[in-house]
Amino acid sequence: MKNISIVINDANKDELSDVLKRESYITSFIFTAIECHNRQCEIDPQFSDRDLVVGHVPKIKAEILLDDEYVDQLVGVLKEVGGLKGRCTIYVTVVESCIKI
Repeated sequence: MKNISIVINDANKDELSDVLKRESYITSFIFTAIECHNRQCEIDPQFSDRDLVVGHVPKIKAEILLDDEYVDQLVGVLKEVGGLKGRCTIYVTVVESCIKI
């Protein structure tokens, strides 16, 4: 099993949500608001003056647990979404166990 973490600009949340809901092998996902602190904030034109003054950029992190067989399929789907190209970071990590209490 793998944990897929997807970091996107908060303006792309609805688009990502629509894509994830269309994929039948995804049963649930979680969105978390996060802050991005990096040098890219100074040079990327998508960020507003407010973002530069505050010193961080609001982002969204989506997390999905998937069986190994679906990881490449999801990454392929995300690569085809026009609004995410160049504005999406995907982390794939191994999950040794998942326990619901």
